[in-house]
Amino acid sequence: MKLGLGALSGLFAQTITYPGDTLRRRMQTNGVGGAERVYKHTWDCLLQTVRKEGFAGLYHGLWVNVIRCLPGAAIQFAAYDALKVLFGAAPK
Repeated sequence: MKLGLGALSGLFAQTITYPGDTLRRRMQTNGVGGAERVYKHTWDCLLQTVRKEGFAGLYHGLWVNVIRCLPGAAIQFAAYDALKVLFGAAPK
């Protein structure tokens, strides 16, 4: 049960924050290797992405990331709860 709830919590958090990760990655690779810069700043990156690819462009690669994060989030939440009980910090 705790593994499932941990996985769902991780999935929810990942889905909410993923557009920020997309913008961060695009800005990090903007002008790499001497290529011409495509974006002037983060706001420009957001506007160009939505104009060219639609709102869904902010979520490119989400499913691969979900597959990667689900096991980790599930284990993290379950381990946290188990350690709280082990060390006596669980609510009574």
